[in-house]
Amino acid sequence: ALGGQDGSVAGRLAFCGVYHRTRDFNAAPAYTHQGFRYHLFWSRLFSDWKIGERLAEQGLCTAYLEGEREAPPWKAAAGWRGRCEGIKLAPRPAPLPLAWAIWQSEGRCFARHPLSVRVLDDL
Repeated sequence: ALGGQDGSVAGRLAFCGVYHRTRDFNAAPAYTHQGFRYHLFWSRLFSDWKIGERLAEQGLCTAYLEGEREAPPWKAAAGWRGRCEGIKLAPRPAPLPLAWAIWQSEGRCFARHPLSVRVLDDL
């Protein structure tokens, strides 16, 4: 799950929700939101993990987390056992916050916000 520390920013993030694993992209696991058109994937072009409106290098990026392909955001999460079939982005506090850059339409820029990732065991 991805959740904001205070809920204020995460509470209005459209990309919150459950993501299920789809095909690999850039030789890394990729995930699709179960209700909206958002994808979580590793970008070879930018060397970061992205949440975007389509599973493609060139497209609108809603949020990103700098990191290597071998170190996905859920790797440090409790319950990770080498393969992750699903994650949940949730507007609530969660362990292990990471500094995600999230697009702020009001300021027309990315701003860092503490979010965290948890692996879903029972999808």
